[in-house]
Amino acid sequence: MSQPTTAPHFVEAASGDGPTPFPGITTRPLFVGEGKGAHACELAFKAGALFPDHGHPAGEYLLMLEGRLQVGDRCLGPGDFLYTPPGAWHRATAVTDCRCFLLVPSPVTFTPGGW
Repeated sequence: MSQPTTAPHFVEAASGDGPTPFPGITTRPLFVGEGKGAHACELAFKAGALFPDHGHPAGEYLLMLEGRLQVGDRCLGPGDFLYTPPGAWHRATAVTDCRCFLLVPSPVTFTPGGW
């Protein structure tokens, strides 16, 4: 059995964004936990980019950093926070170029053929 680390984890601001499977959306991984796949990242969207229908088996915590993002019937802006409970499904569309911080305790799920 591996022991959890007690060392801090640091990611430099200049680490840059990487690709995602979704056009116009990039990610900057900040932390990937052991076990069930908890992770934290910064997502960047170009205006009009779509993150397709997806679910969060263990919930999702999203903090808008800049720009505007439509999630369900809400249009989120800088400083807005959205908690999505376990089992809820939604999609996200960038109204403007935007960035958000995302924390999920377990991996996102997609419908078969959802992307």
